[in-house]
This record gives sequence, C-alpha cells and structure tokens, in this order.
Amino acid sequence: MMIAQFWALAADSFNVKTGPRLFPAIMLAAQLGAIAGTEFTEYVSVPLGTHKLLLGGATALCLTALFTGPMHGGVPAESRLVQHDAPHHKRGLFGGFDVVAGSRYLTLIALMVVLINWISSTGDFVFNSFVKQHFEAVVAASTVPLNKRDLITAYVGNFFFWIIVIQLFIQALLVGRLFRWFGVATTLLIAPLISLIGYSMLGFAPVLSMIRLVRTMEQSTEYSITNTCRQALFLPVDRTECYEGKTTIETFFWRFGDLLQAGMVWLGTNQLGWGIAGFAFFNVGLAAFWFAVALLVGKEYRRLATVNLTNEAPRLTRPIPDAAWMHGQPFEHHLPHDVFEDSDPGDVMTLSARLADGSPLPEWLKFDHHHGRFHAPGVQVEFDELMIEVTATDHDGMSASGAFVLRRIVVSD
Repeated sequence: MMIAQFWALAADSFNVKTGPRLFPAIMLAAQLGAIAGTEFTEYVSVPLGTHKLLLGGATALCLTALFTGPMHGGVPAESRLVQHDAPHHKRGLFGGFDVVAGSRYLTLIALMVVLINWISSTGDFVFNSFVKQHFEAVVAASTVPLNKRDLITAYVGNFFFWIIVIQLFIQALLVGRLFRWFGVATTLLIAPLISLIGYSMLGFAPVLSMIRLVRTMEQSTEYSITNTCRQALFLPVDRTECYEGKTTIETFFWRFGDLLQAGMVWLGTNQLGWGIAGFAFFNVGLAAFWFAVALLVGKEYRRLATVNLTNEAPRLTRPIPDAAWMHGQPFEHHLPHDVFEDSDPGDVMTLSARLADGSPLPEWLKFDHHHGRFHAPGVQVEFDELMIEVTATDHDGMSASGAFVLRRIVVSD
C-alpha cells in the first residue's frame, strides 16, 4: 500500500508528457535504494542488532513523509498535471472496489495486474520445481556427500544476482528510451511478448537452462519495464482513481493473482496430472490473454492521455540573429534561449541544424544541440556566407524553423 501511494503521488504530480520521462529515473532510484538497503543491513545488523535496525528503518520511513509536500509543491508549472473537471465518484460501501468497477480503464488494469502476478507466480513454481529436481538428481548421483539445500541456496543466489544486474541495465539504459521511441502503450506489450515466446520455448524444451533463461528475462523486465509502465498508466486518471483505485489494484488484485496461481497449481498437480510442460503451455495461454488485455489498456491510455495534454507545434518567437566569423579565428555563436517556445505543458524541444538547402553543416562547423551553440576552431576555410537553418522539434514530431546568415570577415594586412 505504501508503494502504491508513493506512485499515486508521483502520478498526481506530473503530466502525461513529463511522467514518462521521469518515471524510469525514479524507478531506477528505487532499485538503487533497495540494493543500498540490503548492503546496509548486511554490514550493520550485527553491531546494531535486529531491534535497533528495525527502529532505524521505522525512523527513516517516517522521515520520508517530510518530503511529500515539498516534492509535490516543487514540481515546475510546465511539468505539473493539468487538472480537469473530474467526474464525481459516488462513495460506495466498497470504496476502492467501486472506483475500479466504475472505470473500464481501471478494470482492465486490474485484470492485467492479476494476469501478471498469476503468470509470474506460476513461473516461480515451475522454476523452483526444476531446481529441486535437478539438485536432488545431482546429490543422488554424487559419490561424495553433498548438501542439497546449500547447493540450491548458492544456485538461487547466483540466479537473483544476474536478475538484479540485468534489470538495472534495462532500467538505466533502455526503459526511458523505449518510452521515448514507442510510448507507454506500446512498451506495455514487450513483457507479455517475452512471456509468450519464453513459455512456448519451455513447453517444447523443458530443461533447467531454458526455464532459467525464461525466468531471468521475465523477472528482469517485470522489475524494470513492466513496473515502470504500470505506474505510468495512472498519469491520465483523476485523483480518486489515482489514489483509491490504484491502491486497491496494487494490493487486493495483485495478491488475487497469487491466490489463482495457488489454486491452479493444486488443480494441475493433483487433478490434471500436469508436468512442467503442462504448466508452461498454460502460461502461454495466460500470456496471450495478457497481451490482448495490454492492447486494450494501451488503447484506453492513449484516449485518456489526449484529455490531459495539448499538441501545439513549437514556434519561432523572433528572428535568429546573424553571426560573423573572423577568418582564421575560433568561432562561437549562441542561440537566444527563448528563440523557440512550446506552449504544451511538459513538452521538450530538440534542436537540430543544417544548411538552408537541406545539406548538412560543413565538417568544420559544429552544433551543440543541448546548449544551442555553434562553434568552430580557427581554421582557414573559403566561403562568403552560409545560410543556416535551425529546427526545434517537440516530443510529438511537430517542429518550427528559423534561419540566420553566417558571414566570413576577412581582415586585410
């Protein structure tokens, strides 16, 4: 519930353009905090003792409450959630369940969350069964005494180490780019595709190396891509749906997936006689259903997002000043910081430059698009003047352009 409320506050703070850019970084910080917490516990648990460590954790948790107000109030105006007239939610007997049931979008998210945890928990069961059977065979075949529990502990520890490494790599280098390239709705489809392909392969090749590969990719993307997408899905909803609906989904419906998995495992093992391949193919069916639900969630996300954002092209506020270059001297020319503007809340403009005829800039002239700066070394080049076009492109691909003249000044001896 705490985690659900944290992400509800984040979704209530940022608009649908700013959130997808910042949520991958926030999720990365959460993962780094988890690693730091485990390492801190390892080193101080003995000198401090368990009870003092728990007291320190409780104190740190209470201190985080001091950050909520300043964080929410410190969001820049252009990144804030655009508040619209929200529909009135009638308070029912079942609170958050009524909120979820009253929204097709939230109902689809709840169904998707159930499927995600159901598939993941079933995958854990298959993986653990494989590992147990494998090391039972290893111990039985060994000519020297071996401790099965120790072997399993070492194997699983190595397994989770690589999951953490891969998920940090994905979170740090890929999630933000996936959001920028494909958007939240399309990125949401990556995880079910991985599960669909992985469990299909496992059904035909039920060996330990295959289930390890499948679970590694599945859990790595679940803790990075899927989790970040799940939080971003609540950016276009109103406050009641964000806080009450999200909390209900992330608590009850998430754990309901565990309950369904437990029932299915009992049924499969005791009544249907399923082996590893049987559970793998069952997960294939669930993953296909997940993919279909994710398509519907993405469609609803796009529809709701249009209510919370505008899509105006950038505009040139004034002519770009011409520039002069003293022949043979180093050159530097800065664009005015306000020469382009975009009225869309949370939008980001990317600058690019080329010659007015469409050809690229000459090799000796460089453009720093981050700072809007042209620069060149003190080289000897022959030209009288260049017409240079600068283009500002927003996140949706809309653009505006302006041009200026670069003249060469030759000082005679």
